[in-house]
Amino acid sequence: MKISEQILDKHSQQPKYNDVPLKKLKPSNAGHECNRKLFFIFNGCFYKQDKIDPSRALMIKEGVRLERTIIEDIEQMHTSHSEFRTPTYKYLSQGKVDYLLDDENTIIEIKTMSRNAFNQLKKNGLKKYSHKYYTQLQIYLNELFNQRGEANGILIALNRDTFELYEEDIPYDEKHAIESI
Repeated sequence: MKISEQILDKHSQQPKYNDVPLKKLKPSNAGHECNRKLFFIFNGCFYKQDKIDPSRALMIKEGVRLERTIIEDIEQMHTSHSEFRTPTYKYLSQGKVDYLLDDENTIIEIKTMSRNAFNQLKKNGLKKYSHKYYTQLQIYLNELFNQRGEANGILIALNRDTFELYEEDIPYDEKHAIESI
């Protein structure tokens, strides 16, 4: 077997994360566009042990690495930050934000995406582009607001094809957050 085939084979052993029954939803799952599908996934109806496409697994791994690089860059520019997690709710597991600027009560969420997705995000803004990502950030902002009385959000998106960055301020939407939780 060629080395490249061995690498892909290694990454193909990961189960598809979307097909695993959930005991609690992660904040990143809570905004799924189809509530009915989310209900069925939550109840184990779509459970399959299919393996993830190895190329997709590598792409996800690279996205995580790029997000960490952006976080390291932010850490070098801002000294006031801390780890921030949302609590466990009845059906939601604990969530961890990508970055919290403590002194500004601002949560930074980082996403990496393809050129097409990136352009759609720039054209439409986060709320129209992705209900899922918007909801995730609103759940985080809700907890920050509950703890501190103030909450601001920033989305930073990286076009992984061109390395262009996009930044959008995301105001706290209490009604959306409460409904989602």
